[in-house]
Amino acid sequence: MKYDLITDEINKIQVQYKALLIKLLPILNTEDILIALDEINLFWYSNIEIVTLFLKYGISGNNTYIFTASTYLDIDDQEHLPFLLLGDIHIFDDPLSKYALSVVNQAARTTGIIEQIKLTAEDNIKIITECENQILVLPLRLLNQLEENTLLTEVAEQYFCSLFDGIETISDYITNCNSFSDIDKYMKETAKRYILFSNQDDSSLPFDQRYSLAKKSMSIKLVDNDSDGKIFFALVYGPIQQAIDILMSSIEYECIPFIRYKVALHYILMLCKTFEGLIGIEFIKVMKFKICVANLVYNMFDKEQLLSVSISKYVEIVQREKFEIALFKDLYDNGIVSKRFKLQSMECVIAKNLSNLYIKLK
Repeated sequence: MKYDLITDEINKIQVQYKALLIKLLPILNTEDILIALDEINLFWYSNIEIVTLFLKYGISGNNTYIFTASTYLDIDDQEHLPFLLLGDIHIFDDPLSKYALSVVNQAARTTGIIEQIKLTAEDNIKIITECENQILVLPLRLLNQLEENTLLTEVAEQYFCSLFDGIETISDYITNCNSFSDIDKYMKETAKRYILFSNQDDSSLPFDQRYSLAKKSMSIKLVDNDSDGKIFFALVYGPIQQAIDILMSSIEYECIPFIRYKVALHYILMLCKTFEGLIGIEFIKVMKFKICVANLVYNMFDKEQLLSVSISKYVEIVQREKFEIALFKDLYDNGIVSKRFKLQSMECVIAKNLSNLYIKLK
């Protein structure tokens, strides 16, 4: 099947998915939420062959960026604008299918997660409606995990256990790490320094204080008898598993993760060295470099400058001005390349290129 035919089919799937989400929105606010999530999963399973073809032959190696490690892409807050600055193909990694497992596994379906599911569905509809196929909504990591789930779990568990001395398996962790003092005893001193609990985590504080603050602010619903061992596992294992998941998908499809959150970025960059042995080292270095550039572009982007710009005009000017090519050339000319770079130097170059773009868009 030719690439343009695959793309046409993907665009049709987007229209169908939007119609399904509109139909399911009222159900996502009721006790029948699992029925709605099951329908979403069935929709993607029924389209798995064409989506897999697109992932393998449409995006692989074609300068694709994936907006991932996020519960939604906020169109109302203009988050799509910095995302569209880099890459030729743009995909939002839809988490709705994975929410089915979260809801099933929770003893109580919290108001928070139900509201988040509804918000994600609403934003998916907006992406498909307003972004004119510039951003595709696809459950990238869910589809990738259909065959890789066992390997993903094994790698995540191995990495989590590597943070400790004398802990070889998750069973070892459960047996030996019940209290915080147990965790503190077994955890490697180097691991204490590079673990990140939240976006607000201050690594300069003592380890026990950082954990205490993270425990108080964690969004995961706690049960009264949850031990510190369980709570710590929830705080640390989840982000590690997510980072490995994202990296495995990115390596398989040779695409670049577009990461906005500090914790996700931290673990993905930290794990890049581990993944260098799975594929050519050069690709990992380039990916790591582009991940950093994308995160800085997102955080430095001034949305207020572009409140009145239509999506079609925005994309036309970004493509005409060849923003991405100009930015990476400027970085290269300033000696900022994948083999060696400092974020502070990158910030100056990115700020200049963004300022030039704002002038073109007015």
